[in-house]
Amino acid sequence: MTVAEFKLFYSSRYPQKEGSENLWSVAYQVYINAEKNLNNYCILGRLDDIKKILGEKKANEPLLVLDAETKNFYITNEHHLGNVLNSDDWTIGVNDAWVLGGVNGNSTFNFVQTKPFSGTKDELKTFIDNYIKGNGEHPTTVTAREILGLECAGYTPNLVGGALVFTPSSKPREMEISTYHTNTVNFQGNELIEEIRKYLSPVFNKTK
Repeated sequence: MTVAEFKLFYSSRYPQKEGSENLWSVAYQVYINAEKNLNNYCILGRLDDIKKILGEKKANEPLLVLDAETKNFYITNEHHLGNVLNSDDWTIGVNDAWVLGGVNGNSTFNFVQTKPFSGTKDELKTFIDNYIKGNGEHPTTVTAREILGLECAGYTPNLVGGALVFTPSSKPREMEISTYHTNTVNFQGNELIEEIRKYLSPVFNKTK
């Protein structure tokens, strides 16, 4: 995917923030940094949850070690390449570019929340209620877009150490931003919920 192809599609499909006519270039740099991210893994989840897990101070230090065990837990934005997206110029388009970069970099994606997952059917219902169901103003949540994009890219979900982990295909292929965008807007409402429920059901299959 060339810079020109990215710019053309992004500029025609994603709304621009007022006073930010070149937001496509921010999104493209985030894409490049995510593609090259450290240790080939990205962290999904609400930033507030991630900050609670890591500590508020650490989650805002882009060039310092954020996790004592992995020693490589950094922030990704247009200036830094790491594992957690945290940009002052965040938009849904920048978020899509980040996931797309991780996908094309063949990264693993870990979804984390403050309470570890255990894999029950009730937990899947709670996950859908909390993270997937949108509202009138925002019918598709950020998490829903991310998971639909990973499904389209051939990722397999599993539970590892209480985290919901999405593993890339053994035969990865480069995904275009047009493919990612089209797949995330094709599903709406109940159809979207059922698609994600079907995708995650093998992981959340315990009765208790």
